[in-house]
Amino acid sequence: MIKSSLALAREALIVASAALRAYASRFSRKDFTPTQLFSILILL
Repeated sequence: MIKSSLALAREALIVASAALRAYASRFSRKDFTPTQLFSILILL
């Protein structure tokens, strides 16, 4: 069990980077990568 939210975010970033592409589309805004958005979603 992960006790720290920072450790949880880091672990989610590692898992998401292995599973998701860099960007969903070449026309995307590129503000955040899908891996970053997934990590934020996990924390919510």
